[in-house]
Amino acid sequence: MLKKMESWSKFAKRISRPGRWQKYSKLLGGEPDRRLNSPLRWALPSSVLNGDTLSTIERWYRSVGSQRKLKSTARDIMETTGTLSLGAGGQLRADAESALLAIAAAQSIGAVAAKSDEGQWHETLDHLLDISVSSRSDWELSPWGYQLVSVELPMTLAFMLPEVETMDQTGRDAASRLNNSLSAMLDFDGWPSADYLPVLAPLVASWTRCLKMARKLGLPSDPAVDEQVQWLVPQVFRLMRNDGSLMLSAYDDSPLEGDFVSHLLSLMKGKRRDKKFAQVCRVKKPKAADVLAIDLQESSLSEWASSGVYQAQWKRRSPKLAIDYSNQQCRLEIGRDLPLLGGRVMPEIRLGDQLLEPVSDFEAVCDEQNDHLDYLELEIELSNGVRLQRQFILSREDEFLIVADVVLAEKPAVIDYRCKWPLAPRVSVMRETETRELYLTAGKIQSLVLPLALPEWKSARHDGQLDFGDEGLDLRQRSTGRSLYAPMVFDLNPKRSKRPRTWRPLTVAQQLKIVPNDVASAFRIQLDNQQWIIYRSLVEKGNRTFMGENFTGEFFLGSFDANGNVEPLLQIQ
Repeated sequence: MLKKMESWSKFAKRISRPGRWQKYSKLLGGEPDRRLNSPLRWALPSSVLNGDTLSTIERWYRSVGSQRKLKSTARDIMETTGTLSLGAGGQLRADAESALLAIAAAQSIGAVAAKSDEGQWHETLDHLLDISVSSRSDWELSPWGYQLVSVELPMTLAFMLPEVETMDQTGRDAASRLNNSLSAMLDFDGWPSADYLPVLAPLVASWTRCLKMARKLGLPSDPAVDEQVQWLVPQVFRLMRNDGSLMLSAYDDSPLEGDFVSHLLSLMKGKRRDKKFAQVCRVKKPKAADVLAIDLQESSLSEWASSGVYQAQWKRRSPKLAIDYSNQQCRLEIGRDLPLLGGRVMPEIRLGDQLLEPVSDFEAVCDEQNDHLDYLELEIELSNGVRLQRQFILSREDEFLIVADVVLAEKPAVIDYRCKWPLAPRVSVMRETETRELYLTAGKIQSLVLPLALPEWKSARHDGQLDFGDEGLDLRQRSTGRSLYAPMVFDLNPKRSKRPRTWRPLTVAQQLKIVPNDVASAFRIQLDNQQWIIYRSLVEKGNRTFMGENFTGEFFLGSFDANGNVEPLLQIQ
């Protein structure tokens, strides 16, 4: 129903004026002299980006923007919209293209009114409104589908058609659903639930468009949600790969770039609208001084979401580790200039002949950050009373990552351990002929991988091995006793990875007696001219010595200075 009584021809002519579309285009567009591109293309998954739907959306958008071929565009919009049907839940991937087409129709329906039949135009508008209420079931089933259909579609209609009487309430309802879903999907620091990380980029794109429209329309917002949104922005940039796509999503999804990055940064306001942060996030190779000037924590962990990301510095090419430890699984991505390893990294552990299964969720038992590094320790209970602890140590200064698994049994047994590490696309593996280290390569060496618990030289006999195949790296170890320690070192400094290196186990003693490996383990690592010591107690803590160091805690990591003295980097008591 129109807001005031007037003929269809007058109404259609009035809402077809370019001003309304230009208001939307200016709000979500870029520089005026750029080629017209619909903001619906922001951060699309590859399944949509490479399909026919995007070309249709862009064709409609450019037709309206240039005021050309409006009659054929009007006909195309009416015919296409009539074929759209979305069921409850929105069905994320299958119906994403239909949802995007519906929003594209909402963008343009006012602009083509003067070239449309009155009955068909109203029928199309009614159908778009019907679609917007068809997926208001549980948004958790399909967060992106829900966001597109039940929030962005009605928000776009409200923005483009304020002359229609019901649109004011339509916009308010959409704003309420937006606030409710943001509140439920993000923690207080703006980090999303782990289930939504694979589609975070297109979700954030839609949230950005809707928040910009809602603010322009003056729709009510929740101050607590506004705070979450401000923290969401740096979380997105923490997850950003060098190519602009987000970690823990598909490798071929479209990057966050151009106008989208600018509009996303504009959601930060007040004291947190850090100019240096915005400047660094817009470029791939920021100045070192600008990176150091950012007053925001580099890394973030959400125990609520069972996921997080660690980075050495605020720049895309920084060594990064993203972790999702929800649903009794552990999904990782490790990268720097490009993704190196990524996917499900969950060890297969056997106690004797019995394969162990998770009987609890992972829990973060220690999370510590200092000037040198980030440390995270997870723990999960397995069957037969066995516990698996997983350590992550990302060095900010020295650019290495240690991932170590600790298997703890209640009584002595034969423990067989196997863990596979999936390779990212375009990454392959090279091996040394006489030693056990491996290289991750992509045209050139990207990382060196050291299996600390295995002897450096292949000539030394050992039950374990580090190998590789189509499924990626494959580490196997065996231990007889109450525990097993399986640490892996990833050198994320490509230049250093080509230089001499070595590692060796250290003797650990307690009360002048050497303790076995299932009680405690220590190692010395050398990469080029840098050296470190790593120690882990595997049973009850005790006063033990290694390499001249005396330590009573559970975990120690230290580096050698120029005089050969050990400087502690991390001590876990």
